Amino acid sequence: MASDGMILTNHDHQIRVGILTVSDSCFRNLAEDRSGINLKDLVHDPSLLGGIISAYKIVPDEIDEIKETLVDWCDEKELNLILTTGGTGFAPRDVTPEATREVIEREAPGMALAMLMGSLNVTPLGMLSRPVCGIRGKTLIINLPGSKKGSQECFQFILPALPHAIDLLRDAIVKVKEVHDALEDLPSLHHPSPLHPPPAHTSRQKTRVCSVRKRTRKRRTVVWHPQRTAAPLTSQQLLLLLRA
Repeated sequence: MASDGMILTNHDHQIRVGILTVSDSCFRNLAEDRSGINLKDLVHDPSLLGGIISAYKIVPDEIDEIKETLVDWCDEKELNLILTTGGTGFAPRDVTPEATREVIEREAPGMALAMLMGSLNVTPLGMLSRPVCGIRGKTLIINLPGSKKGSQECFQFILPALPHAIDLLRDAIVKVKEVHDALEDLPSLHHPSPLHPPPAHTSRQKTRVCSVRKRTRKRRTVVWHPQRTAAPLTSQQLLLLLRA
């Protein structure tokens, strides 16, 4: 039978987050966990996610230890969100994506894609990251890079969608409906329909005459530029809308 959904109290609206640092060097106290500590600050920041840190742990680059922690935090602690940092690259011991894939029940490829696209706008080395994002039960798991800079950037790339994603997972129907209604009322970008021809052009839409062959008369080439009715939302605008 379908669930009737949940009406959440203010306390229930708090996002419970776990930060899992995957690093041999940090686990052996050979390096400081700058990325994990920074993520805790970002998560707690009320101007960003405004979540609470319910779990924090450092594990070595071992599949079984990563899986054990993820399963415990999803099934026993029932966290809303788990952010892993580290172990997503090409090095032989980078196994966080493999461990995550064995744990999740459903993938969230759009979030991984958003991080990759954002990273590629920063550096071509972004293509060397292998993040896996997915869902186990009602917990969203996100693989972030191991560096402080990379993990912060990727967190900010997906931040606008995180509150709504978590509301969907915990079936918070009232909040979900409010967001959907607000998004429905926003103006859309106008794109030409393939079922209808473009409107008649104006003189301003004509390009200058060019010659395509010698000894032939010049031809006009008309280019139709569809007019946008509204600019797309920025990440900050979307985040404010989802947190309203």
